[in-house]
Amino acid sequence: MKNIVYAIHGFRGRAEGGWRPWLKQTLQTNEVEVHLLQMPNPNAPIQSEWLEELTLQFGQPQTNKFLIGHSLGATTILRFLEKEQFSTPIGGAVLVAGPTLYPRIVDVKSFFTKPFDWKMINSNCKKIIGLYSTNDPLVSIANAKELENNLNCKLKIVDGYGHFSGEEGHTNLPIAIELLNEIMD
Repeated sequence: MKNIVYAIHGFRGRAEGGWRPWLKQTLQTNEVEVHLLQMPNPNAPIQSEWLEELTLQFGQPQTNKFLIGHSLGATTILRFLEKEQFSTPIGGAVLVAGPTLYPRIVDVKSFFTKPFDWKMINSNCKKIIGLYSTNDPLVSIANAKELENNLNCKLKIVDGYGHFSGEEGHTNLPIAIELLNEIMD
């Protein structure tokens, strides 16, 4: 069965921004189907709208389906994985600079009105890897530690990647391919 990857941008992002187009092109050369999801109202995101869009695009959870999210896209993945018990867990998720603690940005508060259901997230996803940078100005390493303390996941902490955004010059992200390949094996 062919692997399918769904990529979700973050706050104020867009599907075709940053490293996501490169990710799609690179994965497609390896026979992976890739969908870059454009989330509604990226400048004023509302959790329920983002979850509705992800649910609509993702369809039925299957072990050959994988998620990768950047920043608020990673938080959206966690909220998606906790919303109900799946009959079949998804193959895995890569969370790039995903905030898990209440962020400083007030515009995303609807995503942080309740604690995460870590148990449900674990049961709905076979493999999870968190990718964080030591010099991220928006999402601290404390968020990575929150993942590590609550999920059966792997962390990859790197130096010098900031927030992994296109505005910082990240138009390709080979480490993301490496981590996706790890969870797709």
